[in-house]
Amino acid sequence: MAGPVRSVSACFGVFCACFAPARRAPGGLSGGAGRAIGQPTAAPEGVPPMGAAPDHAYYNTAAFPISRASAPTEMLAEQRHQYILSEVNRTGALSVADLVRELRVSRETIRRDLNTLAGRGLLVTTHGGALSSDRSEPDLDVREAANASAKRAIGERAAEFVPDGASIIIDSGSTTHALARALIDRHRLTVYTNDWRIALLLGRRNENRVTLLGGELSDQEEATFGLDTVHQLSQYHVDYAFVGAGGITADGWLTDYTRMVAEVRSRMLTAAACAIVVADHSKFGRVTPVRINGFERARYVITELAPEKSIARAIAARGPELLVA
Repeated sequence: MAGPVRSVSACFGVFCACFAPARRAPGGLSGGAGRAIGQPTAAPEGVPPMGAAPDHAYYNTAAFPISRASAPTEMLAEQRHQYILSEVNRTGALSVADLVRELRVSRETIRRDLNTLAGRGLLVTTHGGALSSDRSEPDLDVREAANASAKRAIGERAAEFVPDGASIIIDSGSTTHALARALIDRHRLTVYTNDWRIALLLGRRNENRVTLLGGELSDQEEATFGLDTVHQLSQYHVDYAFVGAGGITADGWLTDYTRMVAEVRSRMLTAAACAIVVADHSKFGRVTPVRINGFERARYVITELAPEKSIARAIAARGPELLVA
């Protein structure tokens, strides 16, 4: 009887093999009949076999197109980090709003990126953005090269306010220097400035009277700052003051990189019958460490490109009127 028993057992084994559910191969492909367990699955045509080195050409085929418009969204985290560091080192500061718009990712993603870079000591996070790790303003030659045509337009628009014979305060900086160039044909101006380039540009011509404000010569600016500058400004009252800034935050605050520069600019705003802030569009949404007091005393903010509506409303709530050159 031993022979028949072995025969029944063999038949039962064949029966189980026939009706057992097919094993699933990696990637969701069903195993074929008669294939031994553990035997590699043949990949569909055009798809790299399991375990093979990635074929990047395959992932860029028409089956998975990546349009140029959506490329920023698909940047790897390390690519975003490199972009953020490049921009923050170039401009000194960045806002979350700008990065969301440029990289086309969520605010949460940008905040995680900034926190990661801050954890490595590569930048400093702030409310609404980030600063370069040394919190210093970019060098003057870098700033003058950036948005040069925009600053020229702003300078020309601001110069329209100034008639012959006016008394004016002109702040230091690349945008205010563009204003000074636009005033080259004015006569009998009384000018107070802490920027010696502006003093040389407008002095000794057209019967102008130019006073170079005292103070300590800056390492990064062709200008003076300090307690002497602040004290001297307190002695003057002029028709117009033209003042720059390190940034204008998303909630409408005027800010700068150091306390002393912020104090000098604050005194300029309060020393004029009509104070005007000049700032190109890159300053909107930018957060720098120190608030400039007296922004509500400004009559106008002149720029070349209107900011987002939320920032425009925030500026209007502080008092100044926005003018686009």
